Amino acid sequence: MPTKFSQSASALNTLAPRLLDWFETDGRHDLPWQQHQTDT
Repeated sequence: MPTKFSQSASALNTLAPRLLDWFETDGRHDLPWQQHQTDT
């Protein structure tokens, strides 16, 4: 019988790849903390 923890881990294992795919195509990539810092 699955435990609540194993069900949560399974849900995260399926959510993470879908979330990363979404971010790659539709996520915001222009936020200030995501920009490369230049040496000044």
